[in-house]
Amino acid sequence: MSQKHSLPIKKKVLLLPINLMYQIMRYIDRLFLKIFETVKTKKYILEFVDRPDDIYINSFMRSGTTWMQMILYQLTTDGEMHFESMYDVSPWFERSLQQNESLDHLPSPRFFKTHVKYSLVPKKWQGKFIYVYRNGMDVAVSQYYHYKNVGYPDITFNHSFNNMFLKKNNNSLVSWFKHMADWLVNKKKLDILYIKYEDLSNDLEGSIRKIIKFCDFDVKESQFPRILERCSFKFMKQHEDKFDLLADEKQRQKQMQLNQFFRKGKTKEGEKYFNRNQKKIYLEYFNKYLAKFDLGAYKPRMKEE
Repeated sequence: MSQKHSLPIKKKVLLLPINLMYQIMRYIDRLFLKIFETVKTKKYILEFVDRPDDIYINSFMRSGTTWMQMILYQLTTDGEMHFESMYDVSPWFERSLQQNESLDHLPSPRFFKTHVKYSLVPKKWQGKFIYVYRNGMDVAVSQYYHYKNVGYPDITFNHSFNNMFLKKNNNSLVSWFKHMADWLVNKKKLDILYIKYEDLSNDLEGSIRKIIKFCDFDVKESQFPRILERCSFKFMKQHEDKFDLLADEKQRQKQMQLNQFFRKGKTKEGEKYFNRNQKKIYLEYFNKYLAKFDLGAYKPRMKEE
């Protein structure tokens, strides 16, 4: 039977200031990293040369951003799937920032994917914005399964809900509620079209016609069968490797599953994952940030005790 050996009292006393110093250094390291990333972001945004016909597709993650990228690709090209990755034709703005990539080479109209919080968007940008949003409970569940598939197989829904969805332990990012509220209020008066994920699911053609009108695209009626077919969940699922930025990494790391970037594409299924306490927390955040908007369908159903 093995015995556990504890450190002598003297060594424990000596370790106290060292442990304290270690924690202080870790905090300083995180603080300076956060400052560096903030400065780097602002530098990149200041150096970015925007165009009047740029289109920024913004959302909280797992809310339909990639679907909107495909829609805009089909509306602005012949729709052929010759690209290796959607990010070659529609870059992820934050990823380009992190890798210090220039976006000047892209033909107009350029359209970018982004999840940036509202406060980081310069008021002077000339382009249009399409904000895609989705029932928060569906977002939370989709986000949970996404993280399980990209390297966190043991993550629990509760951990994902608190740390990824509510962002309780990350001051540099914002919760789904705050992200939504800031974009819906739109204090900078950006030119924004709001599109619900549920409307894309229930009336894809009607939603696409709204996008065409907002972006002032010239799309012939004869093109609609091709556009609708290629923007369907079935077609995009068949070409999933072209939309999943981590496809190559997943092939190297066997614990990650391929063809899981698009999971189900369903609506109104997220609430069944929430226990009563999680629903109460969700409702508290909802009432704080989103009560003034017409989003009653996004509230959880609370059963009486």
